Amino acid sequence: MPIHPRLNVIVKYLPFSSSRICLQRIVRRAMDKAGFNHMHFHDLRHSAASMLINNDVDLFTVGAILGHKDQRRTKRYSHLATETLTKAIFKIR
Repeated sequence: MPIHPRLNVIVKYLPFSSSRICLQRIVRRAMDKAGFNHMHFHDLRHSAASMLINNDVDLFTVGAILGHKDQRRTKRYSHLATETLTKAIFKIR
């Protein structure tokens, strides 16, 4: 899975395990310490998908990053910003 270059710098210092549960616990503790105790691990995935789509990354690519086999699953994450929808309308000639 590709990792954003900014994260690449700190990833080597994180105590990653092959366990998804371990990673979720680490992220949970970090979010609690940062004052984001109202958020869930899955919110990060949702936010990343929405940011990608709102930055003109197509659904197919976002779905591949998320590991979706069907684009209908990806659409659940694609809460497009009004600006993105407006830009799409203006592409019609």
